[in-house]
Amino acid sequence: MAVGLTIERVTQYCLTRLGYPTVEVELAAEHFTEALEEALNYVAHNRPKFKQVPVSVVAGTVSYDLSAQDTGFAVVDVEIPPEDYMLDTEFDVFNPRIMTHGMDLGDFELGRVYAKTARQVLGADFEWEFNPETSELLISPIPTRSYTAQVVCLDKYTAAEIKSPRVQQWVLRMSLAQCKMILGAIRRKIKSVEGTENTFELDGAELMEEGKAAEEKLLEELMEKSGSFSPPELSIR
Repeated sequence: MAVGLTIERVTQYCLTRLGYPTVEVELAAEHFTEALEEALNYVAHNRPKFKQVPVSVVAGTVSYDLSAQDTGFAVVDVEIPPEDYMLDTEFDVFNPRIMTHGMDLGDFELGRVYAKTARQVLGADFEWEFNPETSELLISPIPTRSYTAQVVCLDKYTAAEIKSPRVQQWVLRMSLAQCKMILGAIRRKIKSVEGTENTFELDGAELMEEGKAAEEKLLEELMEKSGSFSPPELSIR
């Protein structure tokens, strides 16, 4: 039976390789969570997983507050619906609907081409801007009608979505690298610990260097092998 990737597994993996329980490890639970999230974010950046968040656009309104929406950790696009129903109509000479409204085949096709061209021109003018600090979405030009836009977001992976033992191992190793850098920063501030007979110097700078070197190596490995990962719309398997 496959072993899942959990925060408990990550914590135990990192503690053991940092010397615990023989050596005291000055890390709290939130540090291991932060390390795991950072590792998962690296996976997401190199193998994107997208999701769409619907936003109700109101005629005359250009500013929208998305703070109540889960927009992942980046907004990458805003999609708007077609301007004309004719763009979604299949041109089928055997379809009696194309003869409605007094149009013959030629008029219908001309109208269809006109609508498509108009949409391309109007679409080129559509612009958006998202402020991640305030979660405000701004669109332009001012909408003349109400519709539902789709905000395309770069989504985060959860630990449970990482199914492959190979990818799980990569996440564990990257989490350890992050923990080394976090622990190194903590020990650099403490610097030394008084013992019963001696003063022990802590290896803060060395740990940070080890963590940074491991991080860089793992990122190179991820970029080399990311082509074999599953498509972004699926869980990594």
